[in-house]
Amino acid sequence: MSVLNGKTILVTRPKGQGSTFLDELEKRGGEALILSATEVAVPEDTEPMDCALTHLAHYHWVVFTSTNGVRAARDRMLALGVNPDAMSGRKIAVVGPSTAGAVTEEWKAPDCMPDVFTSIYIADAMGDIGKQNVLLLRGDLATEALPNALAERGATVMDAIAYRLVKTEMSLIGDDKRVPDAIAITSGENAVAAIQALQSLGFEHWLRHVPIICMGPNTAEAVRRLGFRPSDVANPHSVEGLLAATERVLGGVVCAAT
Repeated sequence: MSVLNGKTILVTRPKGQGSTFLDELEKRGGEALILSATEVAVPEDTEPMDCALTHLAHYHWVVFTSTNGVRAARDRMLALGVNPDAMSGRKIAVVGPSTAGAVTEEWKAPDCMPDVFTSIYIADAMGDIGKQNVLLLRGDLATEALPNALAERGATVMDAIAYRLVKTEMSLIGDDKRVPDAIAITSGENAVAAIQALQSLGFEHWLRHVPIICMGPNTAEAVRRLGFRPSDVANPHSVEGLLAATERVLGGVVCAAT
């Protein structure tokens, strides 16, 4: 029997997302208490992304750091009438398995994915990109670390906002407000919104006393910047890794968060 059986996990996610983690949690007997503090929206200005997508032949590489970016690019290509083959003809780099699956479903298997599923490692995994044009499609809250790393390797980078996260009406979805056994946070940008939401809803004591499990080091760093301490970090930085880290914490095998 899984250590998650009978446990309540607060899952922070954008509105309408996170079904894979929830499905796997349920299979292990866990119960999800969902906090949707954000939702994915189109950029306020779509022109930079639209221009890039209608001139994909200009780029040697297209880089995706999330499934949200993949979905946003697909939707804009459909709206603009861009042939999917235009994307399939580019080299595509992704951050991890979930994004790779989304890219494969829409266009083709990606050409590059780092061994460590964190965006900063994508640049190294892409190899020699000197004098190559790279289109980076990502969210509005992402840091400058990846485009800087790509530029340092000699690439000419088009950093286009593919989507933005906007705050929603803050509410917890669940039958009651029992203190959860753990809090699972899936991204750095979601960490900020979720923590602010819990504070506004009067649940900051959960953040102080309930184990916080993070999808990756960027997520953990965002949690620390806001004054809280992660109990564990998923490794690999994926849904499977997040489930394993949650099981470790609730099973009493706590690793030092990195």
